[in-house]
Amino acid sequence: TNPRTLEFARGLRSRFADDKALLGEVLAMFRNEKFVYTLEPPPLGEHPVDDFLFRTRSGFCEHYASAFAVLMRAAGIPARVVTGYLGGEINPLGNYMIVRQADAHAWTEVWL
Repeated sequence: TNPRTLEFARGLRSRFADDKALLGEVLAMFRNEKFVYTLEPPPLGEHPVDDFLFRTRSGFCEHYASAFAVLMRAAGIPARVVTGYLGGEINPLGNYMIVRQADAHAWTEVWL
C-alpha cells in the first residue's frame, strides 16, 4: 500500500535485471543520499514506507530494514525483516554477557 515505493521498485527492476546490482543501487541510495539515522523520527502517515523514503528520510533501524524489505519484495527479490540483539558486553566479574535494550536491532535478509 505504498504506491511511490512500488513504482520506484518497478523502475529499479526495469533498469537492473541482476538482483545484486539492484540491491547495490538501493544500498548506495541509503549511503549517498541525505538519510538520517535518529531515535526520534518524525511521525509517518498512511503510507509509512513512502513517507520514510521520499519525505522524512529520518528513522532508525526498523525504518531502514522495513523500507529495504518492501523495496526488495516489490522488485521480486525475497526479503524479510529480522530483529534481535546486536552487541552486548562481557561482564568480567561473572563471565556472562550483558545485553541491554539499547542493543536491540533490526536488519533485512534477502534471498539471492
